[in-house]
Amino acid sequence: MTVTGLSLSTFNAAPFKPASQSSVYKEYSGDYTAEKAVDGNYDPVFTNKSCACTAANDLAPWWRVDLGQEYHVTSVRITNRLNVGYRLHDVNITVMKETDATPTLCGHYPGAVANGANITVTCSNLTLGRYVKISKPATGGHDHLTICEVEVLVVERSRLTLQRLVGKKSSHGPNGIVSMETTLPDCAHACLHSNSCVGVNYSSASSRCQLLTTTADSDAISDEEWSVYVLLP
Repeated sequence: MTVTGLSLSTFNAAPFKPASQSSVYKEYSGDYTAEKAVDGNYDPVFTNKSCACTAANDLAPWWRVDLGQEYHVTSVRITNRLNVGYRLHDVNITVMKETDATPTLCGHYPGAVANGANITVTCSNLTLGRYVKISKPATGGHDHLTICEVEVLVVERSRLTLQRLVGKKSSHGPNGIVSMETTLPDCAHACLHSNSCVGVNYSSASSRCQLLTTTADSDAISDEEWSVYVLLP
Protein backbone atom coordinates (compact mmCIF):
# COMPACT_ATOMS: atom_id res chain seq x y z
CA MET A 1 0.00 0.00 0.00
CA THR A 2 1.27 3.48 -0.85
CA VAL A 3 0.29 6.48 1.28
CA THR A 4 0.45 10.01 -0.11
CA GLY A 5 -0.27 13.42 1.36
CA LEU A 6 1.39 12.83 4.74
CA SER A 7 2.26 16.02 6.61
CA LEU A 8 4.50 16.61 9.60
CA SER A 9 3.08 18.58 12.53
CA THR A 10 5.83 21.18 12.75
CA PHE A 11 5.95 24.71 14.07
CA ASN A 12 8.33 27.65 13.79
CA ALA A 13 10.41 27.81 16.98
CA ALA A 14 12.52 30.82 16.00
CA PRO A 15 10.37 33.97 16.43
CA PHE A 16 11.78 36.44 18.94
CA LYS A 17 14.35 33.96 20.24
CA PRO A 18 17.87 35.20 21.16
CA ALA A 19 20.10 35.44 18.09
CA SER A 20 23.73 36.31 17.40
CA GLN A 21 26.02 36.68 14.42
CA SER A 22 29.71 36.87 13.60
CA SER A 23 29.69 40.66 13.06
CA VAL A 24 27.22 43.51 12.55
CA TYR A 25 26.84 45.84 9.57
CA LYS A 26 26.18 49.43 10.60
CA GLU A 27 24.90 51.77 7.91
CA TYR A 28 21.85 53.78 6.89
CA SER A 29 21.62 55.04 10.51
CA GLY A 30 20.85 51.57 11.77
CA ASP A 31 22.37 48.37 13.06
CA TYR A 32 21.58 45.18 11.16
CA THR A 33 21.69 42.96 14.22
CA ALA A 34 20.90 39.24 14.45
CA GLU A 35 17.48 39.58 16.08
CA LYS A 36 16.19 41.40 12.96
CA ALA A 37 15.99 37.94 11.31
CA VAL A 38 13.55 36.56 13.89
CA ASP A 39 11.38 39.62 14.52
CA GLY A 40 8.44 38.44 12.43
CA ASN A 41 9.08 41.10 9.76
CA TYR A 42 9.60 39.54 6.32
CA ASP A 43 10.32 42.85 4.56
CA PRO A 44 13.13 42.12 2.04
CA VAL A 45 13.99 45.80 1.42
CA PHE A 46 17.41 46.17 3.00
CA THR A 47 17.21 49.92 3.69
CA ASN A 48 14.04 49.41 5.74
CA LYS A 49 16.37 47.98 8.39
CA SER A 50 14.46 44.74 8.99
CA CYS A 51 17.28 42.38 7.98
CA ALA A 52 20.31 40.98 9.79
CA CYS A 53 23.64 41.59 8.04
CA THR A 54 27.28 40.91 8.82
CA ALA A 55 30.01 43.52 8.45
CA ALA A 56 32.35 44.09 5.53
CA ASN A 57 35.55 42.04 5.54
CA ASP A 58 33.95 39.27 7.59
CA LEU A 59 35.29 36.33 5.60
CA ALA A 60 33.60 33.64 7.70
CA PRO A 61 30.11 35.09 8.28
CA TRP A 62 27.49 33.25 10.29
CA TRP A 63 24.15 33.79 12.01
CA ARG A 64 22.75 31.71 14.87
CA VAL A 65 19.52 31.42 16.87
CA ASP A 66 19.00 29.88 20.31
CA LEU A 67 15.69 27.99 20.31
CA GLY A 68 15.71 27.80 24.11
CA GLN A 69 15.48 23.99 24.25
CA GLU A 70 16.28 20.98 22.11
CA TYR A 71 14.03 20.20 19.18
CA HIS A 72 14.13 17.93 16.16
CA VAL A 73 14.78 20.43 13.36
CA THR A 74 13.08 19.39 10.12
CA SER A 75 13.78 22.40 7.87
CA VAL A 76 14.89 26.04 7.81
CA ARG A 77 13.30 28.78 5.70
CA ILE A 78 15.21 31.93 4.79
CA THR A 79 13.94 35.19 3.28
CA ASN A 80 16.58 36.87 1.10
CA ARG A 81 17.04 40.60 0.54
CA LEU A 82 15.44 42.22 -2.50
CA ASN A 83 18.62 43.53 -4.14
CA VAL A 84 22.11 42.01 -4.56
CA GLY A 85 20.52 38.77 -3.41
CA TYR A 86 23.33 36.80 -5.02
CA ARG A 87 25.36 37.47 -1.87
CA LEU A 88 23.33 34.75 -0.19
CA HIS A 89 24.98 31.69 -1.70
CA ASP A 90 26.25 28.20 -0.86
CA VAL A 91 24.44 28.24 2.46
CA ASN A 92 25.10 25.66 5.15
CA ILE A 93 22.57 24.97 7.91
CA THR A 94 23.94 23.26 11.01
CA VAL A 95 22.36 22.30 14.35
CA MET A 96 24.08 22.05 17.73
CA LYS A 97 23.08 21.06 21.25
CA GLU A 98 25.54 23.61 22.69
CA THR A 99 27.33 26.52 21.03
CA ASP A 100 30.70 24.79 21.40
CA ALA A 101 29.45 21.33 20.38
CA THR A 102 30.32 19.63 17.11
CA PRO A 103 27.69 20.80 14.62
CA THR A 104 25.40 18.41 12.76
CA LEU A 105 24.71 19.33 9.14
CA CYS A 106 21.02 19.83 8.46
CA GLY A 107 21.41 20.69 4.80
CA HIS A 108 23.07 22.82 2.12
CA TYR A 109 21.73 25.26 -0.47
CA PRO A 110 24.08 25.33 -3.47
CA GLY A 111 24.61 28.43 -5.59
CA ALA A 112 23.09 31.88 -5.31
CA VAL A 113 19.61 32.72 -4.00
CA ALA A 114 17.40 34.95 -6.14
CA ASN A 115 16.51 38.50 -5.09
CA GLY A 116 13.77 38.52 -2.47
CA ALA A 117 13.35 34.75 -2.67
CA ASN A 118 12.23 32.46 0.14
CA ILE A 119 14.20 29.23 0.24
CA THR A 120 13.69 26.11 2.31
CA VAL A 121 16.53 23.81 3.33
CA THR A 122 15.18 20.45 4.51
CA CYS A 123 17.27 18.44 6.92
CA SER A 124 18.38 15.17 5.34
CA ASN A 125 18.15 13.40 8.70
CA LEU A 126 16.38 14.02 11.99
CA THR A 127 18.58 16.72 13.49
CA LEU A 128 18.34 17.25 17.24
CA GLY A 129 19.61 20.44 18.82
CA ARG A 130 19.00 23.82 20.45
CA TYR A 131 21.10 26.12 18.27
CA VAL A 132 20.63 26.57 14.53
CA LYS A 133 23.42 28.21 12.55
CA ILE A 134 23.42 29.64 9.03
CA SER A 135 26.79 30.20 7.38
CA LYS A 136 28.42 30.62 3.98
CA PRO A 137 31.88 31.07 2.51
CA ALA A 138 32.66 34.72 1.79
CA THR A 139 34.32 35.47 -1.55
CA GLY A 140 35.49 38.98 -0.67
CA GLY A 141 35.24 41.93 1.68
CA HIS A 142 31.73 42.93 0.58
CA ASP A 143 30.23 39.44 0.45
CA HIS A 144 27.98 40.07 3.46
CA LEU A 145 25.66 37.47 4.93
CA THR A 146 22.22 39.11 4.86
CA ILE A 147 19.08 37.41 6.15
CA CYS A 148 15.74 39.18 6.29
CA GLU A 149 13.83 36.47 8.16
CA VAL A 150 14.40 32.91 9.35
CA GLU A 151 11.92 30.20 10.24
CA VAL A 152 13.13 27.05 12.00
CA LEU A 153 10.53 24.31 11.64
CA VAL A 154 10.73 21.75 14.42
CA VAL A 155 9.02 18.86 16.15
CA GLU A 156 9.16 18.62 19.92
CA ARG A 157 11.79 16.15 21.08
CA SER A 158 9.30 14.07 23.08
CA ARG A 159 7.35 13.27 19.91
CA LEU A 160 10.25 11.70 18.02
CA THR A 161 12.15 8.99 19.90
CA LEU A 162 13.94 6.80 17.40
CA GLN A 163 17.25 4.95 17.58
CA ARG A 164 19.21 5.05 14.32
CA LEU A 165 21.34 2.21 12.97
CA VAL A 166 23.44 3.56 10.10
CA GLY A 167 24.15 1.27 7.15
CA LYS A 168 21.55 -1.21 8.33
CA LYS A 169 18.16 -2.30 7.07
CA SER A 170 15.52 -4.36 8.82
CA SER A 171 14.98 -7.62 6.97
CA HIS A 172 11.25 -7.17 7.63
CA GLY A 173 11.19 -4.12 5.34
CA PRO A 174 9.58 -5.81 2.30
CA ASN A 175 6.72 -6.89 4.56
CA GLY A 176 6.27 -3.45 6.10
CA ILE A 177 2.79 -2.01 6.48
CA VAL A 178 3.57 1.03 4.28
CA SER A 179 6.14 1.85 1.61
CA MET A 180 6.35 5.40 0.28
CA GLU A 181 8.63 8.10 -1.08
CA THR A 182 8.89 10.97 1.39
CA THR A 183 11.21 12.86 3.75
CA LEU A 184 12.65 11.22 6.86
CA PRO A 185 10.69 13.46 9.28
CA ASP A 186 7.44 12.59 7.48
CA CYS A 187 8.42 8.91 7.52
CA ALA A 188 9.04 9.01 11.28
CA HIS A 189 5.87 11.00 11.85
CA ALA A 190 3.81 8.42 9.94
CA CYS A 191 5.29 5.65 12.11
CA LEU A 192 4.58 7.47 15.35
CA HIS A 193 0.95 7.91 14.33
CA SER A 194 0.41 4.28 13.33
CA ASN A 195 -0.65 1.88 16.06
CA SER A 196 1.16 -1.10 14.51
CA CYS A 197 4.46 0.60 13.49
CA VAL A 198 7.58 -0.19 15.55
CA GLY A 199 10.26 1.37 13.33
CA VAL A 200 11.23 2.43 9.82
CA ASN A 201 13.73 1.68 7.10
CA TYR A 202 14.80 4.90 5.34
CA SER A 203 17.06 5.55 2.35
CA SER A 204 18.29 9.15 2.02
CA ALA A 205 19.54 8.43 -1.50
CA SER A 206 16.12 7.46 -2.87
CA SER A 207 13.86 9.07 -0.21
CA ARG A 208 12.25 5.67 0.28
CA CYS A 209 10.46 4.96 3.55
CA GLN A 210 9.30 1.57 4.82
CA LEU A 211 7.16 1.41 7.95
CA LEU A 212 7.74 -1.78 9.91
CA THR A 213 5.44 -3.94 12.00
CA THR A 214 8.29 -6.10 13.26
CA THR A 215 11.88 -5.06 13.78
CA ALA A 216 14.75 -5.54 16.20
CA ASP A 217 18.46 -4.78 16.28
CA SER A 218 19.16 -8.47 15.74
CA ASP A 219 17.32 -8.70 12.42
CA ALA A 220 19.07 -5.69 10.82
CA ILE A 221 21.18 -6.58 7.79
CA SER A 222 24.02 -4.54 6.28
CA ASP A 223 22.91 -2.16 3.53
CA GLU A 224 24.89 1.06 3.01
CA GLU A 225 22.00 2.82 1.27
CA TRP A 226 19.61 2.44 4.20
CA SER A 227 19.29 3.20 7.89
CA VAL A 228 16.83 1.53 10.25
CA TYR A 229 15.19 3.65 12.94
CA VAL A 230 13.77 1.71 15.88
CA LEU A 231 10.96 3.30 17.91
CA LEU A 232 12.04 3.40 21.53
CA PRO A 233 9.57 2.87 24.38
